[in-house]
Amino acid sequence: MSTCACLFVGASSLAAQTPEWSVDYVREQAATSTAGVNATWTTDRFETKWMRTDRGGFVTAVERQERYGLSDVALVILGYKRAGDWTFSADGGVTPRADFLYRGKAGGEISYRAIGTVVVSGGYHYLRFATAAIHQVEPALTWYYSRGDLQGRLYVTRNATLERTSTAVLMRGAIDVTPRLRLSGGGALGDRIFDVASLPAGSANSRIGFASTQVGLSGHDFITAGIAAAHEDPGFSYISITLSYRRAF
Repeated sequence: MSTCACLFVGASSLAAQTPEWSVDYVREQAATSTAGVNATWTTDRFETKWMRTDRGGFVTAVERQERYGLSDVALVILGYKRAGDWTFSADGGVTPRADFLYRGKAGGEISYRAIGTVVVSGGYHYLRFATAAIHQVEPALTWYYSRGDLQGRLYVTRNATLERTSTAVLMRGAIDVTPRLRLSGGGALGDRIFDVASLPAGSANSRIGFASTQVGLSGHDFITAGIAAAHEDPGFSYISITLSYRRAF
């Protein structure tokens, strides 16, 4: 979702099953319609990761998005550190010569294992677009169980330039059906899930649903396929298909 919806910049999971280096390539293609004008959005993302569940990890990524004949390339870095029941994360990104993506972003999150495997989190992100400054607060509650996890997250987004505040709620979950098959999905409801910086004033009720399947071809090779569909009032719709490949070392 973070590749298509500015609202969900902080929704990526940091969990890792085993100590590992990995590289990922992700391709997303979306059919969109805005007030009857159809277009195709594409996203290509290349990531390198190092993650260790009991210590921490980091991600570096290059992402290229294309919309309406324009293309933006963003550079992103993210890291997290475990300290007992606490986890601290921080991330940042920059888009040189941005046309529609953020020019820069930065933020972080603090998580605490409160009861058993229930984790409470609080995050903040700042995004700077050419036309707006965005502040985003993100409280979350996550339950980890033996075969997966379930999370609820609230987004409170403040467009400081237009002095407008919007909210959205995200629910997502994942389950390991077998050691090599993982299913995940979820949905969100709220105001201004897409392009929180550029849409005009007034409410824009939004909903989005998504699902994906990850298959392990071996202990080192994984393929993921996903689909997402969304609508935002008064006249924006979005359907995307995502394919990705991961090689773990």
